[in-house]
Amino acid sequence: MPSYKLSQKIETMMFSFQDITGNGANLVLEWENTGIKVPITFFTNERIENTINNKLAGVTAWDYYSFANYYVSEGIKLEKALEFTNKSIKQVYTSDGKLADNMNTESLWFILRLKTNVLKKMGRKKEALKMVKGEMRDELKKIEAENPVNINFFRVETNNLISDLERFK
Repeated sequence: MPSYKLSQKIETMMFSFQDITGNGANLVLEWENTGIKVPITFFTNERIENTINNKLAGVTAWDYYSFANYYVSEGIKLEKALEFTNKSIKQVYTSDGKLADNMNTESLWFILRLKTNVLKKMGRKKEALKMVKGEMRDELKKIEAENPVNINFFRVETNNLISDLERFK
C-alpha cells in the first residue's frame, strides 16, 4: 500500500474515514510525516440489489417505493426507479377503485413526489412539473376532503416542488 508525505508533522497517530460513499470509504492513518489510505469496500449496492431481486416475487407498493427511493438517492438506475414508482402507483388502488389495504389518501401523494424526483434527476423536469400541477394537486383535494388536519404540509410541499421545478426548467 503506497504511503504519502504529510505537509505537517502529526505527533499522535490519527485515524479517520474519508471519501465515504454507499459502497465504501478510505481508512486514513496519519502519523509523524506519513499517511496511508486503506480502501474499504462495503458492497452496499450489491447487497441492496440482491434484496430487491429477492423481494420482487411478492412486492407491495411500499416495496417498490423503497426500491425506487434507494435508486434515486444513489443517482443510479433511474429508468428502473421510474419503473418502480409506476408499479407502486398502480398498487395504491384496487381494481374497483378503493384504496388498497396498506394505503391511505396521502400514500399516492408521497409516491408521486418520489416520481417527481426521479423525473427531475432524469432531466425530465417539464414532465415532472406537469405531474405536480395535475395528479399531485388532484391528490391534495382528496387529502383535504378526507384528512384536512395535514393539508398545510401537503400544500406547502407541493408548492415547493412547483417552485423548484419552475426555477430550473
